[in-house]
Amino acid sequence: MEPWLDEAIDKLTITMDDIEKALKKVQPSSKREGFSTIPDVKWEDVGGLNDIRETFERFIVNSIKYPEINKIFGGDIQTRFLLFGPPGCGKTLIAKAVANEAGANFIYVKIDSLAAKRNNSTGERSSQRMVTQLLTELDGRDQRHGVFVIGATNK
Repeated sequence: MEPWLDEAIDKLTITMDDIEKALKKVQPSSKREGFSTIPDVKWEDVGGLNDIRETFERFIVNSIKYPEINKIFGGDIQTRFLLFGPPGCGKTLIAKAVANEAGANFIYVKIDSLAAKRNNSTGERSSQRMVTQLLTELDGRDQRHGVFVIGATNK
């Protein structure tokens, strides 16, 4: 195979129009493989909980819809939240409604399936290290712009 000549390389150009056309045909692998979706849950499906709704609209929905807000506050906006309560009280439903309102991708990770029960086995220790690393990565606030985390637990 012959190497490309400089003249041939110089003729290769990608325009913004090319990129826009490509974006219409491709999608990120996380969406294609079903890991990330924009849920169809609306606030009306949740019902009540106006204080929680206002908090999430203020910190997440408005930050995504109106990014200039982040500039006004110098990026010092709360990005991590923890919902807790008994099973079936609507924690996951709330997170889905927030993602829908913001037009944001929703990635559901069931931490319980990652974290084994405590029994000091080798598998438990590696599972604990994985959860610890996940929490460390989520705590890297400065490195992740536009990423919001809503945790939910019943424990």
